[in-house]
Amino acid sequence: MKVLFLNCCYFTKLSGSKKDYLLRGHRLIKTSKKVKDEFRSDFGKILTDHKPDLIFLVEIKQEDIVDLTKQYKYFIVENKYGKKGGRSGAILSKSKVKLNKFLMSAGIKKLVLTVEHGNKKFAVVHLSLSRNMRKRQLEELLEKFSDHIIVGDLNNFGGMSELELFKKTHNIADLGPTFPSSKPKKHLDHFIIPKKYKFKYQKIETSISDHLPIILEIK
Repeated sequence: MKVLFLNCCYFTKLSGSKKDYLLRGHRLIKTSKKVKDEFRSDFGKILTDHKPDLIFLVEIKQEDIVDLTKQYKYFIVENKYGKKGGRSGAILSKSKVKLNKFLMSAGIKKLVLTVEHGNKKFAVVHLSLSRNMRKRQLEELLEKFSDHIIVGDLNNFGGMSELELFKKTHNIADLGPTFPSSKPKKHLDHFIIPKKYKFKYQKIETSISDHLPIILEIK
């Protein structure tokens, strides 16, 4: 099976460069329909090329993925702060799956979305920008979701050493830098996979967002 993860940067098509944030940062407050339609078109091409079974998204607004839900009819969309509507994360599937949500005890961005697809379980996250808070969140993920494939933007700006706690029980896909998409320098977007699984992975070189999309194929 194949899964795709993307931090969508709210469909703004920002590349993550300082220049882009300076000239187009206003899109984070209000994004035009034209820009959002460009994002949808580019994302549609990615889906056509790679045909994922599951799509995992963070930094979206619920109303922006209505068209996607026509193709991927089984889905969950939840606010990343545990509130109603607004800034959210999502899991979408073409086939019927078991979907759920969990709120971590630490942090403001506390949402964990989960899905069971056959005998495989996934937990999708977008972690805190605070290193101390991230540490607590990562410890909680290992404690409560050790049998899941952990997917997401982990915001580990301190480097891969932040993920050392997973090394005994999991493999971490060596995707290399995924942010910013304009000139990737930081490996922030991850697949953390229990060691019992065999897998392949890749990142997609594109300017659709400030993060690169990543893909996992797992047996």
